[in-house]
Amino acid sequence: MKVLAIAGVVVIATLFATYKLAISPQMTGPSWGWISAAGFSLTVLGVVVSLAGFAITLEQIQITNDEVAETQREAEALRKSLVIYSAAQDASLASYAIKSAKRHYLSSALQDFVESYDDFRRSIVAIGKNVEGIPVDVTDGIDQADKYISRLCKRIEAGSNVNQAKVLSEIRSHQDLSANIIAILQKVSIK
Repeated sequence: MKVLAIAGVVVIATLFATYKLAISPQMTGPSWGWISAAGFSLTVLGVVVSLAGFAITLEQIQITNDEVAETQREAEALRKSLVIYSAAQDASLASYAIKSAKRHYLSSALQDFVESYDDFRRSIVAIGKNVEGIPVDVTDGIDQADKYISRLCKRIEAGSNVNQAKVLSEIRSHQDLSANIIAILQKVSIK
């Protein structure tokens, strides 16, 4: 609007100068009268057309800005949907991996146990890093699970003995963590 006000002042000044020139004695002689009147009329018409074009340009700029903002909002919504979709896939993999890890541990297939448990760890860590809005207690649980599983897998790969009761207890708590993550993702996807 400031630009339009400045343009208006410039137009008024231009019209005044043109009108003053049109009625000056040098321009109103017998041979110049019709030219100065036509010139003044065309100047006024040109200014009106210019102002209309300027107003249309400003309107088009506003429309374009609004469309850009809408496109950005839609792109952000799509990005969030893709993150939730990817997190849902990770949660599904985590759920399957923790069940497989427990089955492998109980059958003493330790190499398969390590692979499954590590798959679980990677899946929940990916969810924790990519999804916004996960409560602090769940992200803390993800961090603790990440550290515990990493240490446990290294110990098993090194051939160290582990406390079976503690491992099974941790597996159960990680199954609960997996269920909490899935419930949170369902709530986040509804929003």
